[in-house]
Amino acid sequence: MSDAQYSGDSFNQTLSSAGLFDCFLIKTDENGQMLWANSYGSNQTDSGYAIDVDDNGNITLTGIFKNTVDFDLGTGVHELSSNGAFDVFVITLNSDGLLSWSHHIGGANSEIVNNLKIYGQDMYMVGSFSGQSNFNILGAGHIKNSNGTRDGYILKLDFSSVGFHPNTSSEFTLYPNPVNSYLNITKSPDTIQHIVVLNSIGQKVLESSSFPIDISHLAEGTYNVRILSNHQTFSYSIIKF
Repeated sequence: MSDAQYSGDSFNQTLSSAGLFDCFLIKTDENGQMLWANSYGSNQTDSGYAIDVDDNGNITLTGIFKNTVDFDLGTGVHELSSNGAFDVFVITLNSDGLLSWSHHIGGANSEIVNNLKIYGQDMYMVGSFSGQSNFNILGAGHIKNSNGTRDGYILKLDFSSVGFHPNTSSEFTLYPNPVNSYLNITKSPDTIQHIVVLNSIGQKVLESSSFPIDISHLAEGTYNVRILSNHQTFSYSIIKF
């Protein structure tokens, strides 16, 4: 693929592949009119395999990629790099197509994902892998070794227990989550008076009055972000990696 044009009555967008084949995702309204189109890819072949939408309209997409892909199509950068031939990526977007979080599963060989489903706060993925693969998408620690040429896998992720799911407050949405450097906000922050970041034992580690917030110096782990806006406090869980 080189260029592909997607258009409707009031929509016209051209996507260009970064390499051989890229993954693309489009959203339409109930009448089939296009609302937005995204593409994700490296200089190699990248493909989308499965998609699901939760009750809040957040979109989770999974597929395979090789080399390095930036999954943040906004002003930020959120790159994933494959460990071997092909790795599995899984990303969640809000209803406007903006990235909330992204992670990957991989080892020295190739991993494949065949399907993904979301039930409430749980996500299930099925696929196959070869050799040794790391299935802990929060980091090292859950290693599986195939018994033959390729083995099948079933992965279950509890969004709520790891603070993974994008925040769904009607006031603000923080992204990306997990985050490595700059934490941003999708809605206008004009009404924000104060922002406090707390660690897992309730200690204040950062204060700010505006977004984006640079948290690159913080240690890896789970944090609570509290936003004071219009004399109300909104609380969000984020993961720093």
